[in-house]
Amino acid sequence: MKVVNLAKYVDSPEKVEEVRPAHRQYMAELLDKRQLIVGGPYEDDSGALFIYDVDSLSDAEDIVSADPYKTSGVWESYELKPWQVIKAEPAPNWY
Repeated sequence: MKVVNLAKYVDSPEKVEEVRPAHRQYMAELLDKRQLIVGGPYEDDSGALFIYDVDSLSDAEDIVSADPYKTSGVWESYELKPWQVIKAEPAPNWY
């Protein structure tokens, strides 16, 4: 199942920047385990969007609970929503 995480950062760019290396290392580990499909910050740096590939919503909660952004208080809020893929570019060249 695919789950979208709509995360909002606290109003402290310094704190976000401080924790970013640990968060990105965690994201790399999720990619290696094929639990993260895509993720990245909004252009205004107010938060980020992530799409996880998990067996259950509970698994997505576990991913969030271990994320350095969550454990360090960088996320003011987040919302997990199960998501259905209807169409997708086979090999997106997004970046």
